[in-house]
Amino acid sequence: MITKHAASKTRKQPTGDSEASSSQRPHRSRQGHNPKLQHDVTSSSGHNTSDETAAAVSACPTTDRDTTEIEIVQRTLESLGAPRVSKQDFKALYASPLGASLKVIAERVRGVEGARKSREVIARYYESKRMKKKGDEEWEYDKHQRLGTKLNAAEKELIVLQRQIDEAHMSYSALERESECLRKEVEHARLRNLYYSVLSKKEEVRTKRIKEIERLLRETTSQKDISVRAIPISKPEIVNLVPPSLTIESVLNLTPSNTHDTLALLHAHHTTLARLLSDPAQESSTIWNRASLKLSQGARG
Repeated sequence: MITKHAASKTRKQPTGDSEASSSQRPHRSRQGHNPKLQHDVTSSSGHNTSDETAAAVSACPTTDRDTTEIEIVQRTLESLGAPRVSKQDFKALYASPLGASLKVIAERVRGVEGARKSREVIARYYESKRMKKKGDEEWEYDKHQRLGTKLNAAEKELIVLQRQIDEAHMSYSALERESECLRKEVEHARLRNLYYSVLSKKEEVRTKRIKEIERLLRETTSQKDISVRAIPISKPEIVNLVPPSLTIESVLNLTPSNTHDTLALLHAHHTTLARLLSDPAQESSTIWNRASLKLSQGARG
């Protein structure tokens, strides 16, 4: 009886309860929630199941803005690792007093990725503060280190360039030596050509001289033949070379030495005759006189 009377008393004062509930949760009115329906549901006799709540929420008129907000909150919670539920169940859960907590969680909790980004921001902040606290000496030391690194790099580059210059100089020296050898070869070739040209000219002159001598010889030979044919060839007369004073007794009384001399004179005489027969152009009279003189001298001796 007391319960029924309290319930009837509660039904007689809906306006005050609705205003109180709306003052306690002012954001529910923006979501399109009906305070009177909520009051009736909460003041029922204890048979408020989740199905009844979902049916009541689905029966309430909602706007597109509220639906979009609910979907955003649901997606945010799912990205943070919340279990997946249907849209109707999440709408019913969001319409309950837990909805404000879900919205706060969705707005404030960032998840693993958000925590990692926040830690990175914090680490960069502290790193920047630490770098700002570095003194001038440390900055100068860093500057000196950087300059030393640049100097070492420049020295290495200088060594590489010096090596390249040395290699280029060596190649240039090799090219100079090769050009000098080629120049000497060209000079020798020029001298050889000059020497060969001089020799060729000398050979031409010598050939001309030989041809001229050959021509003169032919002319001389032809003139000789003409002169030989013009002179008549006559047999020499046989001359009695035995002197009249030579007798048989004188011949028998000849000594071996006289015989030897006589044979020599006869041999010379025959040799002279043979020469005269081979060369008729010579004066035969002089030769015959000389031969006779020699024979006479041999006979006297």
